[in-house]
Amino acid sequence: MKLFRKLRRNLIALGKVKSYIVYAFGEIVLIVIGILIAWKIGDLNEIRKNNIVEQKVYESLNEELNTNLRILNGLVAEYPRAIVRLENTLNYVGYTEDKIAQGTKDTITNVLDKEVSLLDGSINSIINTTKFEFIESADLKDLIIMYPNKIQNFKEQDAKIKLIVANRLKPVLEKYISLVDIVDFPFLGHL
Repeated sequence: MKLFRKLRRNLIALGKVKSYIVYAFGEIVLIVIGILIAWKIGDLNEIRKNNIVEQKVYESLNEELNTNLRILNGLVAEYPRAIVRLENTLNYVGYTEDKIAQGTKDTITNVLDKEVSLLDGSINSIINTTKFEFIESADLKDLIIMYPNKIQNFKEQDAKIKLIVANRLKPVLEKYISLVDIVDFPFLGHL
């Protein structure tokens, strides 16, 4: 800096105004180049941060969707066994209570009482925040927007099935099984 200051003073003192103007213009160009470099570094840093956020969004989506896939695959694998249990349960209609074994009673009272909880926290977080802007793929954005509706449709279908079992099948079965077998009374101990 002292060198530039000394050079500037010498040019003014010697009366070389033209050289001083060229020098001043050069100094301005250097300052502009420095500002542009700093600006570009800031932009690259912002891009790097956005890429990190985008990667975290993809990782959380992947984890949540894989968890839901495992849950749904388990349900799909369970449905044939559930159908067999329902069919076997229907075979006991008309039996007296003393002819139904305790294990069978347990199976009957717990027909389709499995609760299904699919995860949607990451999806909702992405949709409801600015994280959605970090996703570059338009197809992925469309799928993310549709996903909560698909989850809701699944939950509604599951609720309908449970209502059918609760309102149509269980009332018929309850005629042949005592209330003690249907409802757990922990304060009474095991009867």
